[in-house]
Amino acid sequence: IEAELERTFRDGSRVYANYTFQEPEDRETHRRLPNVAKHKANVGADLAITEYLNANLNVFWSDERPRVTGDPRDALAKYTLVDLTLIAKDFAGGLELRLSGHNILDEDYEDPEDMSVPGDLPRDGVSVIGEVLYRF
Repeated sequence: IEAELERTFRDGSRVYANYTFQEPEDRETHRRLPNVAKHKANVGADLAITEYLNANLNVFWSDERPRVTGDPRDALAKYTLVDLTLIAKDFAGGLELRLSGHNILDEDYEDPEDMSVPGDLPRDGVSVIGEVLYRF
C-alpha cells in the first residue's frame, strides 16, 4: 500500500509526504521476505528561498528489516536519514550550482550481509557533493 500527499504553493515551493506499507512473502514457503522493511516514509519540502536559490530538505525513515530464516541476529534497526540540497539556478544563463548533504545527522545504519561475513555492511555517514551543470 502506498500513499502520497503533495502541495505546491504560488512561489513554486512544495511540501510532500509519502508512505509505503509492504509485507512481501515467499510464494512457496509463505514466509516474509528478509531485508525488506514493512514501513517506509519520506517527508520533505522544496523551498523557493529567492528567485535564484532553492533548498530541498528530505527526511527518509525505514522500519526495521528482518533477517533471513536461520540467522539468529536481531533484525536490522530502524533508521532515519536527513538530506539537504541547495540549488542556485537561472542566475547566469544555463548555469546551475548544487550543494548536497546526505545523511547530515550522521545516522548509523547498515545493509544486511549473510552470516558468512562478520557484521553487516555499514552505510555512509555524512557526505557532501557539489555539482556544476550547464544547460544549452
